[in-house]
Amino acid sequence: MAKKKLTKFSINDVRYWDARVYHPRYGGAKSHKEAATFAVRIQAHGERRNVSLPGTTKRKAAESAMKLYKLVDMHGWERGLSEFRGEAPKPRNALTLGEYLTEVATTGEIIPRTLRTYATKVRRIAADLGKVRLPENMNKYDHVNGGAQAGSLH
Repeated sequence: MAKKKLTKFSINDVRYWDARVYHPRYGGAKSHKEAATFAVRIQAHGERRNVSLPGTTKRKAAESAMKLYKLVDMHGWERGLSEFRGEAPKPRNALTLGEYLTEVATTGEIIPRTLRTYATKVRRIAADLGKVRLPENMNKYDHVNGGAQAGSLH
């Protein structure tokens, strides 16, 4: 049987990358599985990395690998990867429970008296979950356990 002659393609050719994209394997030595996504191993700027690629076909993955290599070669690993992956979603601001309740109040969807009752209950639940305890002199606001009456006697 005659040996198949390997054709060398330029690194700027999609066919070059087509031979280098693969399905990563995971699991033990005896029972390994292949991931459904493609990956490529790229070496540039003295560093070698494995990078997951978008695309469900080998050709799309090869095109992505070529694009990634060009970006990394031009700009370096960090900037190249950030341009390749796109802008990361901005982190959400932490919304406090009080801010949330204020926003709910501005919608006007809930009757104010009902909202006050709900707010009291949800704050109690949040305090129990967060293990928040009121200082001793603050129990005058606890109308359920008689704190309001005890606070008014002082």
